[in-house]
Amino acid sequence: MPTHAAHPNPRGTNAEKRNRSGHNRAQDRETARTMLSEEDMKHASLLQDLMEQPLMEAREKARKEGIQLGINNLIDVLDARFQDQDVDLYKPIFEAITDLQLLKQLHRTALRAPTFDDVMQTLKDYRNNGA
Repeated sequence: MPTHAAHPNPRGTNAEKRNRSGHNRAQDRETARTMLSEEDMKHASLLQDLMEQPLMEAREKARKEGIQLGINNLIDVLDARFQDQDVDLYKPIFEAITDLQLLKQLHRTALRAPTFDDVMQTLKDYRNNGA
């Protein structure tokens, strides 16, 4: 019986081909899943950005409205407590305030201070301390 030297098929056996193609399909599915996930993440990030903008605008609007309410309350307290003062002359100064903490401090001072000058001194002190 003649013996033939087995020449390996350079492309491999059918079983090897199936294994490779199965591996390639699995790899392709994983790659597609990864790409889909990255694409989904990009869309989710874009969606989040689109949703955050109106939220940030709403927060800023609420902050401004809160400050305006604080200014109005401060002026009302000053008008009620210091009727001998023309508080309207100082309205532009109060309306320029953008710091909610300062408004709270001025409001507390306006409720307790014996004079209008004490309230104005609180504002001067705040500004002189670099705020």
